[in-house]
Amino acid sequence: MEELVGKKLRHKNFGECVVLSCQGDYLAVQLHGGTATFIVPDVFYGGLSAIDPGDKVKIERAIENWKKTASAEQLGRFERYYAKKEQERKIEEEIRLKKEEEQRAKCLEEEKADRANYRELACAYVETYHRACACLHGCSIRAFGDYFLPC
Repeated sequence: MEELVGKKLRHKNFGECVVLSCQGDYLAVQLHGGTATFIVPDVFYGGLSAIDPGDKVKIERAIENWKKTASAEQLGRFERYYAKKEQERKIEEEIRLKKEEEQRAKCLEEEKADRANYRELACAYVETYHRACACLHGCSIRAFGDYFLPC
């Protein structure tokens, strides 16, 4: 990871940053509001990414090298962290899908209610119109379905 020193990276929450140093499993970066230290390679799976495509290749290569030289404890920590992040992502996706489904159901119910209200208003309008016509012409109207009654 030493080849990243001086390179610009982007953090998903803090924006652009510059790598200050890389010592063991820790990467120190300069952010807009100060410095921060992140655990390598975990940070590259959760928030830090390369701006330059060439740096992205370097990061991927460095992670592969880290996996080859890392101890079993470090690899276990990395695998647990990555599994946890993947589980969190799946839970967030399920919550998002559930909210979308609830919103869709709510919209369908509102649409159904709107159609029922429109039907009632249309029938009332037609009934009123026919009653007015019958009264103006002096004739009576016959029942038309359930909506029209004689004058």
